[in-house]
Amino acid sequence: MLCIRYQQTALDLIPPNEMSGLLQKLASTLVRNASAANELDSVIFVTVHLLNRISNDCVTDREERLLYAKMNNKAAEEALSVPDFSR
Repeated sequence: MLCIRYQQTALDLIPPNEMSGLLQKLASTLVRNASAANELDSVIFVTVHLLNRISNDCVTDREERLLYAKMNNKAAEEALSVPDFSR
């Protein structure tokens, strides 16, 4: 629990106008590293969560928006395949 408080305190120190850029860089790094190792499935939920926290205004490239939409869809399909998340 203490670790979570430290993480939240660190996040609170980042100015809001810089947060989306940092989240986008982190998500891009996760995708690039996981793709290179053919392990995208292992980080899909974390990556999609980060990407969804970014304002839509920050992602203007059409291909990048399409990639993020596909990743959201893949994460949703995987979540539905897990008994705890399916109906």
